[in-house]
Amino acid sequence: MQDSIERIRRFGITVWAIVGCLFVAWAAGWLLWKVHIIWLPIVFAFAIVYILNPFVTWLKRRGIPRPLGAAVAYVVFGGAIAALIIVAAPIISEQADRLGEQFPLIMDDALATTEDIFQAAGLDVQFPTYDEILAQVSQPNEALAEDLQGLAGTVFSLLGSLAEAVALLIVTPVLAFYLLVDAPRLGQELSDLVPDDYREEMTGLGHNLSKALGGFVRGQLAVAVVVAMMSGTGLYLLGVELWLILGIIAGVTNMIPFVGPWISGILATAVALVLGDVGLAVAVALLFLGVQQVDNHVISPLVLRATVKLHPTIIILALLVGGSLGGFVGLILAVPLTALGKVLVSHFWRTRMLGQQWEEASQAYVVEYGPPAPDSLAGRLTRVGGLQLQKPAVRHRDSNKPEADAG
Repeated sequence: MQDSIERIRRFGITVWAIVGCLFVAWAAGWLLWKVHIIWLPIVFAFAIVYILNPFVTWLKRRGIPRPLGAAVAYVVFGGAIAALIIVAAPIISEQADRLGEQFPLIMDDALATTEDIFQAAGLDVQFPTYDEILAQVSQPNEALAEDLQGLAGTVFSLLGSLAEAVALLIVTPVLAFYLLVDAPRLGQELSDLVPDDYREEMTGLGHNLSKALGGFVRGQLAVAVVVAMMSGTGLYLLGVELWLILGIIAGVTNMIPFVGPWISGILATAVALVLGDVGLAVAVALLFLGVQQVDNHVISPLVLRATVKLHPTIIILALLVGGSLGGFVGLILAVPLTALGKVLVSHFWRTRMLGQQWEEASQAYVVEYGPPAPDSLAGRLTRVGGLQLQKPAVRHRDSNKPEADAG
């Protein structure tokens, strides 16, 4: 009898604990949604920190205080971005106007090609043309009248979006600057909050999280820039009119695994087919195929420093969830957030359930790479470039590494 009562008591405690956890999770989600305006500036601020922190740390090692180093980093990188915008803005504006003029033709051609694909598969599918869609949207109807009645709500929504944009432009660089200046001190203060028995483990876990996220952010940005330059240059040499815009799109979408390269490649090929001919479209398709091969076998091995292995199925599911919840920004953030989640889950599962030491557990989910192997394509190109390669090895985090190296 006593055992039955004890089992019932434990069952009740377990059920109420689950209910309590679900309620806390719901309350936390509700609160995070209510203050969602702050999350985009925080995300971009941390991205800036991960990009500039190695440069600021390099200056600190040479005797320049972190506040001055952060200011120098802002001036250097901000000036470079401003100069790039000044040079590229007229070309982008001209090509954007050209793209706007040609968009109906590009859309009709893409829809016609899609119809041909369906018909080849035995399916009779008819899509409306651009003019038919525009005429349908332009016709007054009850739904449009209801939309006009909700104009006030639309205005408020636009004002909210404007407030988010202002917060992003003003708060993000300010927040990133203070994080750059105080990064070591904040890390030490967070470490001091952890009990002594768990401090070394939590410091190592934090370093693994920072290393994985920092490597992803800097690596993806470097790859995006190189892919944009190669794609834009190749399109310019092929004579594609919208070479700069399509190159920028290729770099940005390349940050979306699997899906991004296909989006930019198909778009560029469609533009070449509409504005040029079949031969130009084939050349553009081969160009983007070659760029991806160079990216996979040369660029990524050279810039990759730390990674968290994710199965392709997990990446696809993460992209679907991220895109449905956060649109394009969600697509970009889906993979790094999933990687961080894997680090946390793997760490606590291996240390708490499997009984592994945290140093051993970290080797299973965060891998830090050395230089590319000398016999690989990236290694051979690096040797040709005159750079000295050390023996390739997979390195793991050293718990005694100086604090300034984090991130």
